[in-house]
Amino acid sequence: MMPEKFDDLIANKDFSKILWAAFSVSHISRKEILYRWGKDGEDKLEYLLELGIVIEESGLIKGVAEKAGGDIKSAYKQLGIGYGLYNIANAEKEENWISLQTNSVNLTFVREFREDLRALFAKFDEKSNSSKYAGNKRVLFGMIFDRYLEDIHEEDLNQ
Repeated sequence: MMPEKFDDLIANKDFSKILWAAFSVSHISRKEILYRWGKDGEDKLEYLLELGIVIEESGLIKGVAEKAGGDIKSAYKQLGIGYGLYNIANAEKEENWISLQTNSVNLTFVREFREDLRALFAKFDEKSNSSKYAGNKRVLFGMIFDRYLEDIHEEDLNQ
């Protein structure tokens, strides 16, 4: 059975790339969808059109803003899809970036750094939606910042 809700579709690897492109500044054409994904991509496009999540206008497939959204689970699944798409060869051309760091910090750091990351995400959103930067380089930007171990208390260690 095909997913019907936007959250389920955007977090589905079979639909996510079409939707990501449709909701981007440059959108995507039916011709590009056919080129990239063939009949299977066209079938997925027809399904999305049928649901009203995207529209076809002036030769472009565009996301319908009123149908968009997403919850934490959807973002988590999309991030997994994104990490699966990471291309190491692009790092050699300095066209992407990935990093992982760990450390032990206090709660003040956690809260302050979370806000720093939210600000960076807002900057990406603002700049990538600017007509100055519109183009055909389809990119994703995902972030994860979380604890990798749960808190323990001194008395837990002394049991």
